[in-house]
Amino acid sequence: MKETVLLLCALAFAAGCAKQDAGDTQANGENGYAVLTLEQAKKLYPATINARDFGAIPNDGKDDAKALRDALEAAKKQGSGVRIALEKGNYDLMTFDRGAAIPVIGAKAVMFDGNGATLVHHKMYTNFQVSDSSDITVANITFDANEVPFAGAVVTAVGDGYFDCKVIPPHKVKDGAHPKGIISFDQKNDSMGGDSKYRIDNYQLATKLKIKKLSEDTMRVPLEKYARMPKVGDVVLVRYEVYGPGVINSHAAKNLRVYNVTINSHPGMGIHGSDTENILIDNLKVQSKTKDLFMSATADATHFNYCRGRIDILNSTFEKMGDDATNVHQMYWMLSEKLDPQTIKVKWGKERQGGFPAEYLPKVGDTISFGTKDNWLRMETFSKVSKVDVNAKDKFAVISLETPLPDFVANGMPMGNYSSNPVLNIKNCKVRGNRARGFLIKVAEANVENCSFERTTLPAILMENDANYWYEGCRTENVTIKNCSFKDCNFWGAGGKEGIAILDAAAFTKGMPNQGAVNVSTTIENCTFSGCGQDPISIKQTQKPVLKNNTIK
Repeated sequence: MKETVLLLCALAFAAGCAKQDAGDTQANGENGYAVLTLEQAKKLYPATINARDFGAIPNDGKDDAKALRDALEAAKKQGSGVRIALEKGNYDLMTFDRGAAIPVIGAKAVMFDGNGATLVHHKMYTNFQVSDSSDITVANITFDANEVPFAGAVVTAVGDGYFDCKVIPPHKVKDGAHPKGIISFDQKNDSMGGDSKYRIDNYQLATKLKIKKLSEDTMRVPLEKYARMPKVGDVVLVRYEVYGPGVINSHAAKNLRVYNVTINSHPGMGIHGSDTENILIDNLKVQSKTKDLFMSATADATHFNYCRGRIDILNSTFEKMGDDATNVHQMYWMLSEKLDPQTIKVKWGKERQGGFPAEYLPKVGDTISFGTKDNWLRMETFSKVSKVDVNAKDKFAVISLETPLPDFVANGMPMGNYSSNPVLNIKNCKVRGNRARGFLIKVAEANVENCSFERTTLPAILMENDANYWYEGCRTENVTIKNCSFKDCNFWGAGGKEGIAILDAAAFTKGMPNQGAVNVSTTIENCTFSGCGQDPISIKQTQKPVLKNNTIK
């Protein structure tokens, strides 16, 4: 009975969130956060300091990172509401502090206004690391790399454990680089993935093998034994880096806003947020500087984990990334021991892959969730956290709860955090030519509207609960996808069939009860599908699918 009452309260709260107009400019939520235009956001920063006054001079070829760090410290001393203004031109980021060119730590209400500036990074670190800060805005800036971390090439010869290839200008050979990723590339369609008949998608992230320069435009690329060999004449993209730090990283922050930002090239993700409350992205462009370059960011354009409040992604373009346009999720913890009905011991779901991110544990006051007796991923059992004791040495936590859990909650069950479950709103965005998916949606409430997807190698929209490998979730409860177009999506055939543009899925560890559907409600209306086969929608893991006025060409 108690868990039923908690369920009804939680669902009522979620329904209330869903009623908010995710695209308006009014305050949403108790904290007064608002979805603001850039002009509205500028009013949060009435004071201005100039980066030039601290030595950040565009186009002089000198390090500008130290000057920008000094400008930030001056803004912090001046108090909240300060805009750091740059000038149009190139700024070089050559020095780094605490893993970032500009570590934004303990700051309140600071804006970086590039006014058309380009920040060029010279090492594999993040540009902006936002931590323990609030109301940080990054606007009117282009991010680029001093050298692209990949090369497009034509395979000229195949040997024992290697292939030779001729690099296509303006790409360049990088002697001694590690070939961490190799993927087929379709020059005709300017997109990743080749075709569905024969493709290369090798990941060898930990390889110690090195590329050998044979001439100014030819290199030998070694492959691990498990990798697939391309054929002579294939066009491939060789990534020297894949999962480096993002352009903008946000952790333990609140109210991050990004406007009019372009990411041309980066050895990692574009924008990555974790444990951040409220994120607004408006007019983000993740795209290569010229069509001749085969890639933009080498990993996800955006990725958000364990965030809260709401995430708005508006009026943005995502092209030729090495991974998804966005992935919004939390991570499952696993119940390792039920000490009593109100006390549980949990471990990190991805334990076998290393790490113990204690900062991602539920906080006191959060509502945690478990599945049902017959489906361990259908989160319908709730209780509020009253205490969290962390044992970092042995990598577990003991969580005390306000109300008892039912008897069927047993060892091995995935645990989600219903309080770390942002409302997701994506409007007027374009995704084209990238590897993997468009949008991965793993939150309760989501709205996708007026978006277009073209030549994503995998489904354009994927709603997946995974308690088997990635341990990402949780279930969706109210998703609306409307007025969107899908063209030539999922030609790699995820979900067992080419052309499935919208897919939901659930991955259970062997032996987990998995009866019935995991997700609750998905509405897909006024969408157009072309080149996606006759069955472009597969939402078998959704209890209440609603399909209205969709066109299949």
